[in-house]
Amino acid sequence: MEIKEKESLKDYELIEEYKNGNNEALDILLTRYKNYIFNISYRFMHNYEDAMDLTQDVLIRVYRAIGRYEERNYFKGWLYRIISNTAINMYSKAYRRESPYLEKLEVDDI
Repeated sequence: MEIKEKESLKDYELIEEYKNGNNEALDILLTRYKNYIFNISYRFMHNYEDAMDLTQDVLIRVYRAIGRYEERNYFKGWLYRIISNTAINMYSKAYRRESPYLEKLEVDDI
């Protein structure tokens, strides 16, 4: 199947192609959604660099999790869930790393 033909396939068809061993199908699918992933990432992060980091993390998670994608799910909704969970994880890691409230408090003996 040629690339032009694959670009016209639906999301679930591309995922099925990928599960059948065609790695190019996942590349086409993620190229289709790259702007969506970045735009949602930017809305969460409010910063270009952080949005790019989040986008990278999301793409890695999608590559790792696409084998568990179930056709009954709406792909865009499934993808949004990965983006939001990854953003929450990034925020919590940043909070733990930068929060002065989580440092040990020293108490003077009276």
